Amino acid sequence: MKNKRLLFSCGSLCGFLAGFLPGPVMASTITGSLSNFDVVNNTHHETHGFEIEIHGISSHDVYYTFNAPYIRYGQPSITNHSSAGDQWVTIRYESQWDPVNKQFLQATPVPYVGFIPSSHSCWNGGLGSGYAASGCEHFGVTLGRTPTLTRYRWLTGNPQTGVLSAIDGDIGLPSPVWNAPAPAAPADPQVVQAEIEIPNPEGLPYGPAYWVKIYKTEANHDIALNNLLLDDPLLANETVEVEWELLQAKPGARLALNQDILGNGSQAVVRRYEFYEYNTAWGQSNLFNDNGTLIPYVDPANGEVRACVVDGCNAPTADELGNYIGRQIAGVNLQVQAVPLPASSLLTVSGLLMLLGLSSKKDA
Repeated sequence: MKNKRLLFSCGSLCGFLAGFLPGPVMASTITGSLSNFDVVNNTHHETHGFEIEIHGISSHDVYYTFNAPYIRYGQPSITNHSSAGDQWVTIRYESQWDPVNKQFLQATPVPYVGFIPSSHSCWNGGLGSGYAASGCEHFGVTLGRTPTLTRYRWLTGNPQTGVLSAIDGDIGLPSPVWNAPAPAAPADPQVVQAEIEIPNPEGLPYGPAYWVKIYKTEANHDIALNNLLLDDPLLANETVEVEWELLQAKPGARLALNQDILGNGSQAVVRRYEFYEYNTAWGQSNLFNDNGTLIPYVDPANGEVRACVVDGCNAPTADELGNYIGRQIAGVNLQVQAVPLPASSLLTVSGLLMLLGLSSKKDA
């Protein structure tokens, strides 16, 4: 009977305890990030290469890059850098140079006005796409971990020396930094965040203004780089997450965050960003009524967009929408795992079981 009493007492206590102790927290760990992007040559002259600068990683974290025969520049070089505790890599696409005739053998032309790429127009894998004369390029990178910062820039070459250099600063085509913070409580759902740095290549108090439209989808399996193409079945299920938003770096506003709850059973998240310039020239020459005073939509002194035709800047008019910049399709693979109980909870269990043991000895 004494054994039965002990079993009864333990069952009652454990059942009572289970009602108050948290269960294991289900958290997601990022296991890799991917990006496929189309970028239009808006430099107003032909270019001879492209550079991707990725911080927070080394070349060992670069699993794959888009290359020949799908892109005119072939296989890129990958170089490690480090300074003051920071590490980064540059993935550099370069045209071949003919030293005899002093010319570059590959070049990205200037696209026609109003050009917006279709699903295959920026890479040589699309039949009949006219890639050679399209004026845009398609790049893709698969990483073993998520970077802390990514920058893009076009390269132009000196035909006399064959040396390439960056032009026009960084391109306004940000890449998201992914984060999956552990839920604050066991019952809370997992949130996946995508944070982009609002481009400000000149580092001015007010950077250039951009329009962005954002789409989102999830998958219940790990994704690969080829899943981040517009004609992939995965993207057929995407939905509009942000219809339109105006982004402009300014004092106190450097980052833009999108986050959503991870769907049940999902292991990957994909976001597609479509970027356009804001038509600054139009904004500086057209006026709106600000409490009885007519002022330009864009401050001519510092370039700040002070208002939009549609209140809230969430639906650009044809006048406000500038040149197409490019398309960023970024994804992240996650691994859902159980987080052990905190030490304080385990101590509580241990203490109560000790009391139970003492009680059983006393009964004996």
